[in-house]
Amino acid sequence: MSTENRYTSRKVEIEGITIYDSDARFRRNFLKKHLKNTVDVVRFSYMMGKLAVKPVIGPLIRKALEWHYRYIHTNSVVVPIEVAKEIIKNTTDIAVSPCVCRSVRGNCDHPLNTCFGLNFYGQMKKKAGERPVSVEECLKVADMCHERGLISVVESCVQPYQDNLCFCCACCCMPLTPKTQYHVPFVNYNGPYLPKFEEDKCSHCGKCVKACPVGAMSFDENGKRKLDLDKCLGCGLCESACPDKIGKMVYTESRAVKVSEPSRLRVFLSCLWVYIVFMPGVWFYKLFMGSKQELMKAPCRESDIIK
Repeated sequence: MSTENRYTSRKVEIEGITIYDSDARFRRNFLKKHLKNTVDVVRFSYMMGKLAVKPVIGPLIRKALEWHYRYIHTNSVVVPIEVAKEIIKNTTDIAVSPCVCRSVRGNCDHPLNTCFGLNFYGQMKKKAGERPVSVEECLKVADMCHERGLISVVESCVQPYQDNLCFCCACCCMPLTPKTQYHVPFVNYNGPYLPKFEEDKCSHCGKCVKACPVGAMSFDENGKRKLDLDKCLGCGLCESACPDKIGKMVYTESRAVKVSEPSRLRVFLSCLWVYIVFMPGVWFYKLFMGSKQELMKAPCRESDIIK
């Protein structure tokens, strides 16, 4: 843990993942805007994802979304469950809220209360009325989510600062669904871990293949394991599903996205983009489509541990 410069208040290295936390004014303002508009930002982003496959305007929208999610909002990084649990253990403040993506999309019956604000963002969410959660409670939810096949994802609103740990499903998650369905190149989503198996001990039961939420793993006609590196999220669900316990998740340097503290210029350009382009787009969307911000208080599901 060390102080970097005027932007960083906390930095923790966990198994190859750097967790940054900051209470800088520009980030605090971004987070306040995000808290007030979370549901509608997600709805607007899904709409933009659908437009990204249209002719003529599609390529422009895909590039705009790529830049937005690369440099500003939801710079998501998928991590194996053990890394996610280490992140939880190193968190100072945790608050839980319903998963906005599942609340908006409603494509599955997975638990809703799986979206955890971390550290400074956890403090902000508590002040906004979200439920405080202990490390022990959060760890129980993490185990439950992993058993249900959900993906552990660390997220941030301003790169590289980490705000959130969510347990995502492949059918509802933003930005996973636009990445897989609308081909928006969210380069920061795939995590830096890859599965490695002792192939000579493999019984070819196929449970690892079934466990993969994006169909990245398969066996060819000769029984040789194939892994699509572009699809592979690095979530570790295949490794956990193996009954023979012959797999492990290996940190892979070439897969790690390098992040750095934002310069004054990048902060300025980020503010310019958000306040002149992105948020006005969200507000116009709310004007014509209405707001559904009440989904932030979505009722619990039977599968929820935290009520």
